[in-house]
Amino acid sequence: MLYVSDPMRMTPRLASGLFVLSLSAGAIANGRPEVYIHDGFYARLGAGPGYVFGASEPDRSGASASVSGFALSSEFAFGGTLAAGLVLGGGSFSMVVPSPKYAADAGPDLDVGTHHVSGVGPFVDYYFDQRNGAHVQAALLLSGVFVQEKGALESASGFGFGAMLGGGYEAWVSHEWSIGPILRVTVYNDALEGSDSGAKATLRMFVPSLLFGATYH
Repeated sequence: MLYVSDPMRMTPRLASGLFVLSLSAGAIANGRPEVYIHDGFYARLGAGPGYVFGASEPDRSGASASVSGFALSSEFAFGGTLAAGLVLGGGSFSMVVPSPKYAADAGPDLDVGTHHVSGVGPFVDYYFDQRNGAHVQAALLLSGVFVQEKGALESASGFGFGAMLGGGYEAWVSHEWSIGPILRVTVYNDALEGSDSGAKATLRMFVPSLLFGATYH
C-alpha cells in the first residue's frame, strides 16, 4: 500500500526545526560562543595551604638552622593568550608563614617571627586543550622577605630570586570563569640582614602548596 504523508502533520515539525536553526544562526551572528574556550584576557586568583622546607645559613659566625612551618600561599596573575592554549603574563606567587620554626645545628629550636615572602615576575600557563581545564604553569621570580620581630629576636629583611612550577585542572562555571585546584612548588633564595645588628644570612625555602584558584579566561 502506498503511504502518502499528510502535509498538515509535517508543517509543525518543519516549523520547529526552522525555529531551532534560526536560534543557532542568531547565536553565531551575535558572537556568542557555542563552546567554552580558554582565550583572550587572563586573570587568576588563588590561595591555599603550603609547607616550608628550608635552611638559614649565616654569612659569617653563627650556626645554620633548618626552617619549617605551615604557610598560606597565594597567586595573583594577569596576562593574555599568545597562541592556542598559551598564556604569557606577570604575577605574584607569594606566601605568609605565621609561625616558622628554626632548628639550629647547635642549640635550642627557635620560634621566629612571621615571614612575609613576596615573589613577582613573568609566568607562562599552558592549557593542553583550550576547551578543557588541564594546564601547567611556570614563573621566574624576584623575591623579597620580611621577618617580623618576635621577643628578643630582631626583624630582618632582604631580597633575592625564586621560581615556580605547578599544574592543575579547572572546571567551567561560565563562558569565562573556571575554578579548580592547583598543585604548586615554589622556591625562594633570599639574602637577609638584621634590622639592628646588621647580621647577614641566606634563607632558602622549598614550598609545595595546594591552592584553589578561580580563573577568568
